[in-house]
Amino acid sequence: MEEGNAECSQVWNEWSIREGRETYAYLTTDELLTEIAVNSAQATHDRPTVLLPAKAEDIVTMQRHYYNRYLSARLANPLWDAKQLVLFRNLPVSDSAMLTEALTGVRESFSKHNLARVYAALAPGRE
Repeated sequence: MEEGNAECSQVWNEWSIREGRETYAYLTTDELLTEIAVNSAQATHDRPTVLLPAKAEDIVTMQRHYYNRYLSARLANPLWDAKQLVLFRNLPVSDSAMLTEALTGVRESFSKHNLARVYAALAPGRE
């Protein structure tokens, strides 16, 4: 949300009232985690933080069996469907213990390439 932008603020407030605290993104978990982590790490300079799940349990996949049964009845080879829930926490980049714990817990959700992108965003200038 752009600071001081009344129109953007109004749209965000309407979205919050309608949807609550859920935001929907049509990305894989790997893509979502990477984009949120990289963009959040690059956005803060005075007190660097990063948005990441703090532990593996902050990433949950809820199977939508009812929807998959419906698709199986209608299509010969349906794509599997599930809802993935991710709890992001704003972690200080300066807290190496917390950051290490978070990255260790969620690294299985990242591809090697995207995990490298996150590390690069957390340590700019060290490439």
